[in-house]
Amino acid sequence: MDGGAGGGVSAPVFPLSVGGRLEVDGESVIVSSVDGGEVRGFTTAGQPVRFVLRRVAAEAVAGEVEGWRFGSVLVEAGALSDEQVREAAGLLGDLNEAWFGYRSGDPGRALPGEPRTGYDPAQTTLRGRVQAKAHELGCSVARLHRKRHDVLHRGLAGLVDGRAARSTLGPGVEERLRAAILAEAKELADASDVRKMQFRSRVASSLARESGEPVELPLTRQTFNRIVEEVLAPTGLFRLPAKSRRSAQSAPSEDLGCLVAERPGEFVAIDTTRLDVFAIDPFTFQWVGLDFTAALDVCTRSILAFRLTPYSTQGVDLALVLADLISPTPMDGRWPADVPYPYCGVPQKLVLRAFELPAGTRLAPRPTVRPGTIIVDRGRNYQSVVFMAACEQLRIGVQSARPYRGSDKGWIERVFRTMRERLLESLPGYTGPNVLARGKDVEADAVYFTHELEAIIGRWIAVDYQRRPHDGLRAPGAPHLRLTPNEAYEEAIARSGFLYVPRDPDLHLRLLPVRSRVIGRAGVEIDGLTYDSPVLDPYRRRRCPLASFDGKWPIRVDPRELGRVFFQNPRDGRFHELSWRHAREVERPFGSSALTYVKRLLVAAGMRRPSEEEIANGLARLLHELSDQDLFRDRRARREAVRQAVISERTRTQPSAATKPARRSRAEPPDAWAGIEIPTLELER
Repeated sequence: MDGGAGGGVSAPVFPLSVGGRLEVDGESVIVSSVDGGEVRGFTTAGQPVRFVLRRVAAEAVAGEVEGWRFGSVLVEAGALSDEQVREAAGLLGDLNEAWFGYRSGDPGRALPGEPRTGYDPAQTTLRGRVQAKAHELGCSVARLHRKRHDVLHRGLAGLVDGRAARSTLGPGVEERLRAAILAEAKELADASDVRKMQFRSRVASSLARESGEPVELPLTRQTFNRIVEEVLAPTGLFRLPAKSRRSAQSAPSEDLGCLVAERPGEFVAIDTTRLDVFAIDPFTFQWVGLDFTAALDVCTRSILAFRLTPYSTQGVDLALVLADLISPTPMDGRWPADVPYPYCGVPQKLVLRAFELPAGTRLAPRPTVRPGTIIVDRGRNYQSVVFMAACEQLRIGVQSARPYRGSDKGWIERVFRTMRERLLESLPGYTGPNVLARGKDVEADAVYFTHELEAIIGRWIAVDYQRRPHDGLRAPGAPHLRLTPNEAYEEAIARSGFLYVPRDPDLHLRLLPVRSRVIGRAGVEIDGLTYDSPVLDPYRRRRCPLASFDGKWPIRVDPRELGRVFFQNPRDGRFHELSWRHAREVERPFGSSALTYVKRLLVAAGMRRPSEEEIANGLARLLHELSDQDLFRDRRARREAVRQAVISERTRTQPSAATKPARRSRAEPPDAWAGIEIPTLELER
């Protein structure tokens, strides 16, 4: 409204709300929603109208028509749906026609063909028109009078069907019943699925315990089920399976901020999941389950690194994933050779020179970042000493997600789902996300070896995922543009710069677990195995000058491959390989779990303290001479053989400048193994 000038009396103000009536271009409009200056509504004929309200001119409404002005605030905006407002507007036109002869209620705004026969005010009475309208609508005259009374006192909301506007719970539901339903649902939060009939009995028993006497619920089964669905809708008790229900209930209910990453590497999420595809192990040619570990940059949503490990992922595997993030890596079998390295602000030849890589080296097509903080879950491998020590070595902060809160690292959880939907579902040997979704005999469909699956996943990441627009990536200043992870990486590097970390060729070795040992005449003994090399000669039977090791020397050990360990020469700082003296007898790699398993077998065969020769012969027979039939009979033996076979297929972690010891002649198998019979494995000489 326009106010008067010079401080005069202001024009009258009419409140505008849902149900109010405006005069637009000589036609009456019933308001259905108001959003700022934008008004939506319906004409008395039911036609939708949308316009921007700039100025309203007040008119005097005389006589009985004043009662039909719905200017008072009777219903909050948005309380009625468009369909409800449309139906109410149609009924309002019927009432106007019955009382005034015109659907608009005003002879000056008569519609074509009005007044209709039987509703002309000049030829009919009010009683006759109301009776004619009741006959036309198929209702009683009393109902029309009640509707007129409702619209006069409640506005347009009085014409809405009360059954549609009524709450599902209704005013008759006691608060005690609601509290009992919520209490029982809380007790069943971590339980298995139950039926609604059983839940009804539990609620009745809960109310009976409170009152001290048996209680019969006065509600019908359908009404009770409707109330339960309304009260327990946020919990999903009868809507979601048990696992999904626990995840939904663990979602944060408090007000939390949003984690915003402004540069690449500021926050990196790392997680491990079970791969939904069976592979074939190269040792037994049988199916095997794999773990998939991935590192995701939160700022650009780029997948920075990934690894596949058979059966389980150890802390040392996760530590080596961190090493892949720091600097570009040469092309290996996991990444496609025909995809270029992502642009990071400078040509690739300058990247090679900065990281001291040979000219012409093809780099893996994955972005390179310097992690500031990594977000991990509370799994035992992520909280292990090996992984935490690697993070401390690289000066990376660790932020652990809250227990059972997958939403704390929802970015990478969504990556797992995207990979399943866009890649894994189309591969043979697909198992489905859970047991209920698994097909029949899917193990027989497995056709890919582990290294082949790595190549397939690497190509999908480089060709599909990194090049598809992401809904969560928007260009600053142009939020309507969606970016791909590669484009977001290029934009972020141009905005924040490339954080260069000098390349350390021995980084993988520095991240390995450290064992403090005495260097004796025979070398270094670790887990009953002796390692030696001529590089140890100046340090035999000498104390280490480092106070933190209490006179012992630090030895780097890869628990996945115990055929060798690494010693850092304090004189030149170079790493040197120390080989196990029986390594020639066991040509395949073996880890700590395989070593423990063989020792257990030897002890069970009567050897209280097996010698290294006996251990070497046992490992050789386990990894080389075990038949497929024996593997099926002993699950533990099969798992250990598969794990070591996968490791042997990969490129071994070797320092570029490490010195390898001279090869020793292969020794003959000891006679002490002859005649020993071990149950299940049936090892014979």
